[in-house]
Amino acid sequence: NMGVNGTWMLSSKYQQQADEPFVDDLNQFSPYSGYVVPKVRSLWHVALQQPSWLWRATVRHTTSYNINTEFQAFRMDNNQGQFLKGYKVPAWWTLDLLAVHQWRRNTSFRVGIENALNRQAPFDISYSLSTNYGTNPMQANVWGRTLNMSMTHRF
Repeated sequence: NMGVNGTWMLSSKYQQQADEPFVDDLNQFSPYSGYVVPKVRSLWHVALQQPSWLWRATVRHTTSYNINTEFQAFRMDNNQGQFLKGYKVPAWWTLDLLAVHQWRRNTSFRVGIENALNRQAPFDISYSLSTNYGTNPMQANVWGRTLNMSMTHRF
């Protein structure tokens, strides 16, 4: 089977005070919310199911966005703070792979590789001061490619 899920945001605005105008924050970092509302996010998958096997490949995609507000970032080479403004985060995608084997009626094995091509997670200012080193953990693991294995037995 094949499938596509996606979100195409047409508008994202905020208003700090009732008497102030609305500010458009679509596809850029919002200092008001502390997050980015990307214009397009999508998830594409293709799967093959056989009597005792399931194989699936998933592509997760986020469009590029802008950071138009000034923010402080730390350089890793000299650990010095630097103020940046007008930074563009490029579009980003990952490939995830999954295999599930139904060994017996009540027992299955699962092996998955998240971010199989080991792509570096995109910079995300909303996580810049956390232990995620400026990357959004909902989009990718900070450590890159991740292997997940599990076995399930139902009693």
